[in-house]
Amino acid sequence: MVLDGSQDEGAKLWSRLLQLAAENRGTGGYFDLPKLVRTLRPDFELRDYPDFEADWKRIESVAAENMKAVRTFIGMDIQLARDGEKAALGAEIQGHNITLIVGESGSGKTALVSQIIASGEIFKRTLWLGAGQLSQTSQTELAHAFNLRHTIPELIANSSLQGGVLVIDGFEQFEGDGRRRALELIRAVKEEGFVGWKLIISCQPQSRESAQDALIEAGIPEANIVWFEKPKLEEVLNAVQHLPGIRTLLLRSELQPILRNLVLLDWVLRAEVSQRFSASSRPWIGETELIECIWERWMGESGMRIARDSLLRTLGQREGEKLSGGVHVDSIPQDQLTLLGTLAQEGLIRANGPSVQFSHDLMGDWARFRILVFAESKAAQKIQAMVHIPRWGRAIRLYAQSLAEQGKGLDRWKSATAQLAGDDPEAQLAGDLFLDGLLFAANSGTLLELVWPDLITDKGQILHRLLKRLLHVASLPDSRLRGLVEPKDAEQSEVWFRIPHPLYWYPALRVLSQHSQDVAQHALLQAAEVCALWLRTMPDGMPGRREASLLALELAKETQGRIAEGVHFGGKDRIVYEALLSAAKEFPEDVTQIALELCARRDEPEHAVQRWIEAQKREARMREDWRKQHPEENRIRRRPPPSLLSDTKGPMRPPAADGPLRKVSDGFRSAVLKTAALNGLITVRPDVATEVLLAVCIDEPKPSDPYNDRLSPLETLGLADWQGGYPAIYWKGSFLKFLQDAPRQGLDAIIRLVNYATRRWLEIAAARISMKSSAGSMVWSSSSTASLRAG
Repeated sequence: MVLDGSQDEGAKLWSRLLQLAAENRGTGGYFDLPKLVRTLRPDFELRDYPDFEADWKRIESVAAENMKAVRTFIGMDIQLARDGEKAALGAEIQGHNITLIVGESGSGKTALVSQIIASGEIFKRTLWLGAGQLSQTSQTELAHAFNLRHTIPELIANSSLQGGVLVIDGFEQFEGDGRRRALELIRAVKEEGFVGWKLIISCQPQSRESAQDALIEAGIPEANIVWFEKPKLEEVLNAVQHLPGIRTLLLRSELQPILRNLVLLDWVLRAEVSQRFSASSRPWIGETELIECIWERWMGESGMRIARDSLLRTLGQREGEKLSGGVHVDSIPQDQLTLLGTLAQEGLIRANGPSVQFSHDLMGDWARFRILVFAESKAAQKIQAMVHIPRWGRAIRLYAQSLAEQGKGLDRWKSATAQLAGDDPEAQLAGDLFLDGLLFAANSGTLLELVWPDLITDKGQILHRLLKRLLHVASLPDSRLRGLVEPKDAEQSEVWFRIPHPLYWYPALRVLSQHSQDVAQHALLQAAEVCALWLRTMPDGMPGRREASLLALELAKETQGRIAEGVHFGGKDRIVYEALLSAAKEFPEDVTQIALELCARRDEPEHAVQRWIEAQKREARMREDWRKQHPEENRIRRRPPPSLLSDTKGPMRPPAADGPLRKVSDGFRSAVLKTAALNGLITVRPDVATEVLLAVCIDEPKPSDPYNDRLSPLETLGLADWQGGYPAIYWKGSFLKFLQDAPRQGLDAIIRLVNYATRRWLEIAAARISMKSSAGSMVWSSSSTASLRAG
């Protein structure tokens, strides 16, 4: 029974069986086979029970074939040295029962998982089935499809080996029956308490939430999430250093994000695409051009090229009609089965029993992209019919990208966009995917310039959507926070804390900065979010910081003007000031001037004063027009009666030496005290940062209170209300960072603030109020006691 067959292990097993019998005999306990296996599995490596051994051999052979189908090299025999990533991923898998690996298609996550499992260092039993293989109506049907005597959950429950692993690779492909069967296998492993078993799930970023929801549905509320990145450019260059053609392509910035995708790089190498493009003198080469070149290579040069193209598109269409799984072989016409076998021999497709599917999910996307290209004038109608199916999303984006990349202008892109316009959800989603086509295009900057007039029409509605897509689609979760948040908060932190993708953001930032006035007028707050995120996350000297800073300056000036006109932001303008202060390293003088104006240490800027004057004139004209149009109502209007209550306010206090001259907006105070934006100003202008910090902490001039009994404690000490400042903790606000980066000015700011509050407290303590009457004079002191003096 013991796997290693040693006498010592046999004796230990027998002793353990006697112990279990003694422990359970007195209580009427019992052991069936699954319970006994589950009890012994942590301590003993047992042979499979004879009834299950044959089934395990069959299902493990299927898993081995699936792992063998995973390409672990690119081109003919090139293998990237990703030892660091492999070791890190292996440690994550070994240290957790459930590992959810999230990475883009083509990042190499499946290849590394297969290498880790194949090494045999961690796992001795592998259960790896694809979406098409699991697409059966029940576990019984699934067992029948693999010619098993028992269902797979039964095999899991009776597995006697340690080091088993269940792999659900490419979760985005699992829908319908395939998803239900996968969840049943996950539950089966969970019911074993993960004793002797681990679970590995891989998915693309857009499917992460769906994968986590599925785990919750299976009764697993938490999982270890590992974000897997594409290989670095240096790693790819080192691997192909003996191929000058592909190295030339990799040096083109517009192709780097494409060729760092290992699946695409593999196909480019095998199709010898580099020979066609490496000598090109064109300023850019688009992703969709590479796709078409690779596709032509798959079509071949024989008389069957048209038939091959048609069959691949047919597979893409049939696959796109389903939520998951492959295409049933019976749906392929009989006269094309021979060609289907040829494509399988060439590795373009995989045929597993009745299921036929592409060798990689990107091929399906490309096939559906070709369908849209072939649809020609009916492409918009096809998109409207298919946009709600997730499998068509990338194909629609590629189609939009091809219209933008390969045309001499944007006429075709604009025409398709106009045909798809509408208020229904399908039209909105299609429009967003077409905007993604602009952002991901190789010549994105040129395209955005061409479409700019369209972006700002209708109060900039399309510009709003473009900026929203830039923030969420062209960015990644901030991996630095993964170890700092609780598992229950991981999902929210991934939404809130993002890192922009520089290759997609930089062209957009250049265009936005060149049209900064239009952006400020039509998308003030959303553009501020873009600038703040870039300046907050990108290091000094990074391309795009100057452009984002220029735009942030214009946004701040526009905000000043709108406030002068009477616009109330209700604190939403904080993001504008955060972007402004974050631009201090690029434009210290400009940021200093505007910051001092915003904290009311300088007079309002001339442009804001002029807008206030113009707003007053407009309001006066509107009142005059109303009077002319409503003469009767104007004549009977009465002024409100004067108040019977006397004004108990005292004289206006003068501005404090370090305080503001007038009220400071809540948004600016919040940007200084509740974000890290002031750090940039602390670095380049610490004295100015001191002035700004004190001005937002000290209250503006207000009427004094002769009775000293109606003011809040903060008002009594002359301090402004710091929302979120309670309870007082040393790391709140900018004080700690100030002390660390500029100790002299930081300490000076704290001392001056404490001294100011102390003087106000002493002023109140020394205050005395007296009242005279016929009985004498009554004197109140700060101790709230009173005495009557005769006279």
